Amino acid sequence: MGRPMPTHRRRRFEAPGLVMRPDLSEIPPRAVPKLTLRGASLRDIFCAMRE
Repeated sequence: MGRPMPTHRRRRFEAPGLVMRPDLSEIPPRAVPKLTLRGASLRDIFCAMRE
């Protein structure tokens, strides 16, 4: 994921397992969401929706 993602949007994608937020153990904490395998399988659909 390239651009910053608002918390409410990230949580909406986390719930069905499309993205995950790994624990980076940093101070201050930061969120760097990553696509799960399930999310990556939908990448083509997401890209088509963006067009």
